[in-house]
Amino acid sequence: MAEANREEAERACRRAEEHFLAGNVGAARRLAGKAQRLFPSLPGVANAVAVYAIHAAAPDWHAVLGVDRPASADAVKRQFRRLSLLVHPDKNRSAAAEGAFKLLGKACDALSSGATDAASAQEWFRSHHSTPAKAPSANPPPPADEAESSRRAASGATGLVRVRCDYCRKARDVKRSELNSGLVRCLRCHSVLREPSRTTYVWESSGTYYKVRPPSPPPPYYQVPNKCPPPPPQRKKNEPKVPTFRCPALCPRCETQFTSMVTTGSWRLQCKNCLKDAMVHVKGPDAATCT
Repeated sequence: MAEANREEAERACRRAEEHFLAGNVGAARRLAGKAQRLFPSLPGVANAVAVYAIHAAAPDWHAVLGVDRPASADAVKRQFRRLSLLVHPDKNRSAAAEGAFKLLGKACDALSSGATDAASAQEWFRSHHSTPAKAPSANPPPPADEAESSRRAASGATGLVRVRCDYCRKARDVKRSELNSGLVRCLRCHSVLREPSRTTYVWESSGTYYKVRPPSPPPPYYQVPNKCPPPPPQRKKNEPKVPTFRCPALCPRCETQFTSMVTTGSWRLQCKNCLKDAMVHVKGPDAATCT
């Protein structure tokens, strides 16, 4: 049970980081809190919760530091030192750590100097979180084909990438080289899986975020010539039908019998109780092994 909670908490942390990079701070904070409830001792989960909470509280400086109104200078500095240990970029792997640390410093300066009016806070927050119409860049952006090829070369052709099906939302880990071929299909609905496009937020030295447009997705599988999988062979009319039976194997995690109808051979089945996949080698109606 603890191992399952740890895996679920790690997935929640990864999804929280994706939501933050997409600009959804509220969803990132909720997912980080869920991960902390599932597995409180997960490394870095407390740091992630603190980082997203600071971004969600800005530009209310009292909420950023978590102090009452009014707060003494000693209380402000004490809270700043405590939160700095959690959100410092050297101790926090989250992409939100640098921005949260800057928000802490600004909140400490504002509350220590007495500049706590809402107009000043709103003006600073807009200047540091606005998205300009055009990204400031001295060089023109590379063509889409060149950007796509350079991105794939940098990521590596043998690395694993986690892909979620666009139709049934089932996720799985596949090799990037197989994913780029356009022949990888979902294990649940058999739809073609594509590499997810990510939106990147870049922090400029001028104190602004701007969004980098993701590369164009690969063409659909029906537009790739000579790469579509062949149709399944047709069964002859007089050919006897292969008998099916309920899988006799038990789930290796929760020891619940699989409910899927199978024949002899190797099958990848999902347990209806714990929703975990397992490879089952069926030898007959009464004999099967799981790996």
